[in-house]
Amino acid sequence: MTTPPPHLHNTSGSRFSQRLGYFLGGVAIGLILLGFFMSARQRAAQQAQADQATSQRTAQPGHGADRAPQP
Repeated sequence: MTTPPPHLHNTSGSRFSQRLGYFLGGVAIGLILLGFFMSARQRAAQQAQADQATSQRTAQPGHGADRAPQP
């Protein structure tokens, strides 16, 4: 009977659980980073929308805060 390759001797339950822990830790870190980047992109879009609304309000005549009311 032939002996199995040496790399198969290292497959124990503790080794698997250690690798699983590293994998799940990496997935958790990846999800945290994904949430961070999605939140930053959403904040940037909201800021751009607010800036656009502000510029539209100031571009319309008679709607600025610095204008005196017309009789």
